[in-house]
Amino acid sequence: RSRGLGDVYKRQGVKIPLSLAKAQTVGSAPAGGFLVPDGAGPLIDRLTETSLISRLPITRLAAPAGVGSVNLPRVASGTSGAWIGETATVPESSLQLGMISLTPRLAGLRASFSRMLLATSSPSIESVVVRDLGQSLTALVDNALLNSDGVGNSPLGVLSQGQSILESSYANLWNALAAGVKTLEAANVSMANARWLVSPATALRLRTEFKADPADAVQGQFIAPESAGLMGIPVVVSNYCPDATAVLADWSDVILMQWGSGDLLIDQYSAAETGMIKVVLYLMVDCAIRHSASLVKIGLSS
Repeated sequence: RSRGLGDVYKRQGVKIPLSLAKAQTVGSAPAGGFLVPDGAGPLIDRLTETSLISRLPITRLAAPAGVGSVNLPRVASGTSGAWIGETATVPESSLQLGMISLTPRLAGLRASFSRMLLATSSPSIESVVVRDLGQSLTALVDNALLNSDGVGNSPLGVLSQGQSILESSYANLWNALAAGVKTLEAANVSMANARWLVSPATALRLRTEFKADPADAVQGQFIAPESAGLMGIPVVVSNYCPDATAVLADWSDVILMQWGSGDLLIDQYSAAETGMIKVVLYLMVDCAIRHSASLVKIGLSS
């Protein structure tokens, strides 16, 4: 259909990674008037956080069509053997099973703009709004994946599903980080897809704090002078990670399940008397971690 014309219609296939809270109009320059050509050049987009979904090796699953909650069976503990005598009976061993349940959680964003702005804007206000809604929805999912408390309609973020350890003192950062690596290794967690995740403030501390006593340290003995690696493990710096926290995980054990595609609804009729067009974007997802031992959250002294 024509962009901005015709029936109320629905688009599918909005990607994650791909808000506006008030109506967009010509009359207000910040709300849309700047898009009306008057010698204007190309649109300068806002700065946005790069999606964690694209930066970490997270496992993404698509729920089967027509299915609500999805249950993933999991082996909680396995069988074990024993050394036995020549005619002795082999002791019986059994494994224990568990279940991970993922339930569709609906995320949504809404914006609106005037018909006049649609007709006079360049670039099109519709394309600007749709792109921005996609960016905002990505941010909503990224933040929930890590930090959501699971209250109400939100998913339970993986930082609430993993293990926690604390730095014993501000001067003991290197030992605290090493303890995080040991925790994963001792639990038989694969380190092939392991990544550190830290905030910019924590990254600054890693780049400027010495492994040893500063009185004995020399240049080159910073904990992580380059953010690309720490103890041989890549480091990802993100504003989604809380400050005073270092997260180490096998991110392939983190699951993001999606029900269908992102749904984009453009409604030109429900507010037609005011000349406004509404845009709504929906997405259904949930997240989980296969094994709580696969993620450790290190609380750092401040």
